[in-house]
Amino acid sequence: MEHMFTMDLAERPGGGWGWDRRRLDVPAFDDMMATREVTGEIGPPPAGLLRPAPLGRDAFDRAVALRSSICVGPTGWRSPRCSARRWCGVWTPASWRPC
Repeated sequence: MEHMFTMDLAERPGGGWGWDRRRLDVPAFDDMMATREVTGEIGPPPAGLLRPAPLGRDAFDRAVALRSSICVGPTGWRSPRCSARRWCGVWTPASWRPC
């Protein structure tokens, strides 16, 4: 767990602790905690359970620009080529491909 925020309370500051739940889904968390209850294991979640890290702002902007350059024509959004259902794979600019 890591320190997430600090609040100013009347007598003294208080804080909150937690972890980035975007990288660990609920079923994986439940399985991990059930295993840890039996084994006594502690520490951060195993890397194999974690989702990929969220894109940073620059990478997100590049991905949006790439998608826009593929999908936007002179008359606006083209269809159905740009439908989200027609794209598969990991959502990174390098791996976008039509299904």
